[in-house]
Formats: sequence, structure tokens, C-alpha cells
Amino acid sequence: MEIADQKYHLPAFLIISGMGRNIGKTSLACNIIKEFSEKERITAIKISSHFHEPTPELKLLFKTGGYSISKEYNPGTEKDSSKMLAAGARDSFYIQSQKDTLRDAFEKYIQEFDPGNAVVCESSALAKIITPGIGFTILSGNKINNFSQSEDFLANNFKQISFDGKKFTLSLEKIKLQGTRWLYDL
Repeated sequence: MEIADQKYHLPAFLIISGMGRNIGKTSLACNIIKEFSEKERITAIKISSHFHEPTPELKLLFKTGGYSISKEYNPGTEKDSSKMLAAGARDSFYIQSQKDTLRDAFEKYIQEFDPGNAVVCESSALAKIITPGIGFTILSGNKINNFSQSEDFLANNFKQISFDGKKFTLSLEKIKLQGTRWLYDL
């Protein structure tokens, strides 16, 4: 792990972000996991700033006042972490964190639970902390918004894509995985 400009440079991470619910973030994560998990060990992470009581399927690994880290064991529920496990992820983690404790939560995950696999992560806030191998921002429709134009996403070369409810403006064939390093073939 290298620290560059106060961010972690983590080419093993593929981040999927976007504002709002039901815009395709988890669907894209599951599609990518399905595509690569037959040949590679993929870890899935769902990061949320909304705190909910964990379901019995989630095993709480660590909890403090500002964040919690849980591991998903049931691939048969409607939770995003469960869907990613069902898609073929080797492990699936659910991190709940307030914005001001996200760095602490992420560092705890890396120190304690990171198995060294390629990672597919659904998070709209992680771009403030890491530079991933690839980042995708899903836009609502085709409109550009302040979120997708923010410094963190532009600096990290996030690709803007949209989802019409059936398909993405993204070809999975352009995504490559060399070892645990995510690449995007322009």
C-alpha cells in the first residue's frame, strides 16, 4: 500500500459510486464479480453512511462509535452484501461509517480483514481516501451532476457511465484484471 497525496493508491480496488438508490450500483458490482470470480478471488465491500441494525446473516467483526465492519455469510438475502456474495465474491463485507470516521473504518478493514484479493467496492465516499485501479460513477440518466464532477472523481479518473434500468453504457470486456490490479482498456 502506497500513500500518495494523502490518499492510498490501491490498484486492487475497483470502486462503483453514484448518488441515489436504484441507479444500478449493486447490479454493476454483481456483473463485474460474476465476470471475474470464476478465475480470480474477488472480495466485495459495501460501504454505507446509513446505519441499520445488522441482520442475523451479518457477523459483526468490529464496532466503535463511528463505524462498524461486518462480514456477510448468507448469499440468499436482498441485502447488497448478500447479492455480491451470491454473484461469486469469495468474501463480502459491509462497512457502516459516518463520513468523519470513514478513513478510520477503511484503515481498520485494511489492517485486520484485507485478504489481499482484488476488490469490488460499492461506495460513494471512498474516492476521498483512495485512488483505485478503476472507478465508475453511475449517473442518473445521462445528465452530469456536481457529484460526478467533484474533484475526487475527476482526479481519480472515474469513468462516468449510465444505466437505463436494463443495460449500462459500459462494456465489461474493457475491464481487465492483472493479478489483483484492475485496469480499464480505453
